[in-house]
Amino acid sequence: MYFCVKEGIMEKNTLLKSMIHLQRTYFDNYFSIITKLHEQAEDILKHWAEQAPYASDEAQKAMEGWRAVYKKQCEDFRKAVDSGYSKMESFFDDDAMIRFQEQTEEMFNHFLRQNAWMPDDFKKSMERLAAAYRTGWEDFRKYFEQSAQRVKSFRAAQEKKPPKTVKKR
Repeated sequence: MYFCVKEGIMEKNTLLKSMIHLQRTYFDNYFSIITKLHEQAEDILKHWAEQAPYASDEAQKAMEGWRAVYKKQCEDFRKAVDSGYSKMESFFDDDAMIRFQEQTEEMFNHFLRQNAWMPDDFKKSMERLAAAYRTGWEDFRKYFEQSAQRVKSFRAAQEKKPPKTVKKR
């Protein structure tokens, strides 16, 4: 019994890249929603501060300073997250990952070919480990495909225009 990963290496890298893209899309959507909510709250607070007769110029300047610091920190956070995603994507684009997986598979298969000296219980344990890995990988792939399909369905539903409503008299 050999543990064969080679046929799935490219599939795994494609799946991992898709997962990264999906997570990045989730983050982008979440971040843009939070940013819009913050901008709306900021506009309301700014309008309130301008209308309040007891709000001094110093208080408004302090609020403007807080807003500038918050905005700068949000931009820095966004840049750091984008940099992290870019690094992950480049890691999985690299051939070194494929070579590492191939070398690991080769070493594991070489180890399994030495089964003449292995005790039967150890041999069975290794076979169960390989089977568990394959099963776990397949379950994970199915789960990811279902999640990706849900996101595609959600996006398609969001892109559809709602039907026009007719005003009843």
